[in-house]
Amino acid sequence: MQATDIVLARIQQADGTSKRRPNLVLDLVPPFGDFLLCGISTQLHRAVAGLDEVLLSSDDDFLLTGLRSDSVIRSAYLFTLPKDDVKGVIGRVSRERYDRILQNLADHLLDLKSRKEE
Repeated sequence: MQATDIVLARIQQADGTSKRRPNLVLDLVPPFGDFLLCGISTQLHRAVAGLDEVLLSSDDDFLLTGLRSDSVIRSAYLFTLPKDDVKGVIGRVSRERYDRILQNLADHLLDLKSRKEE
């Protein structure tokens, strides 16, 4: 598994239950090699403009993702999991989309930093 992969992992839901959900691998976190993951949801109405990435079934690269329906990569829904808790790869995002996700997240964090310094 590597950055750009979409994997399945059991994650805790708001109601305390856990479900196997698709997540985007952003990177491996040293020193233990845990995965830094970004949650994926089908609830498009929750997408934050300029931060989250919407994947539509009509997008050229949608078939690569292995997702079943239109989805949103929730860039602010970040978490780490040990390798053993992350199951098989179902697909991947294009390098272009991955780079845009990272850039949007970085821009958001830098903007947050500058607002805190004001």
